[in-house]
Formats: sequence, C-alpha cells, structure tokens
Amino acid sequence: MPAVCRDFDDYWQLCFLGGSSPAQRYVASQGAGQRTALRDRLHAMLPMADDGSIPLLGHVWAVRGTK
Repeated sequence: MPAVCRDFDDYWQLCFLGGSSPAQRYVASQGAGQRTALRDRLHAMLPMADDGSIPLLGHVWAVRGTK
C-alpha cells in the first residue's frame, strides 16, 4: 500500500516517536546522541522527492473472522 510522508519530520514522527512498535520502543530507549545519529543517518539514506516528500510502500495485513 503506497503512503507518502510530507517531509522527513513527518516520517520521523510517524515511524519512530510516541508509539509502542518495536522500532519506536528502540528509539525511545536510546540516548539523545544516539537518536540524533539515527535520525541523521536515516535522513541521508531515504529516497526523497524534489518537494521533500518521502514515498513509502507499506504492507497491510487484514483478517476476516467467521463464526
């Protein structure tokens, strides 16, 4: 499923801050210097469009229950 983050800050907030996913818990467990280093590395690696947006391809899991 395609998704687009407006900019790097949008990506960082969505994927790594304030949640309970394993990645979010890992980032929260790091010191400020380690978080900054991770943020800088990701910023340098991610493919960004000319307008600064970041296109992502996510996976969607769906389950349908029956009785």
